[in-house]
Amino acid sequence: MAPALGTTPGQAIWTATAFGFSYAAGFLLAGPLSDRYGPRAVITAGLVTATAATAAVSAAPNLPTAIALRSLHGPTAATFLAWWGGRW
Repeated sequence: MAPALGTTPGQAIWTATAFGFSYAAGFLLAGPLSDRYGPRAVITAGLVTATAATAAVSAAPNLPTAIALRSLHGPTAATFLAWWGGRW
């Protein structure tokens, strides 16, 4: 990934960090959205947007764009667990 973005591996790791933090924040949104709109709607919307985000990240021309897109990718991936809703 680093050579494709014209950067070093140390800098490219920020894409994973951006995803991780936004993924965690996405859980805070997915639960209430699931309660309000239903898990099926949230998961479906998340699947569609995660697919688009994945395609956009793969086409990122540089590191800042890749980091920004990975930040948007995280919350969409978090919706896949909306069915759980915090229930044990």
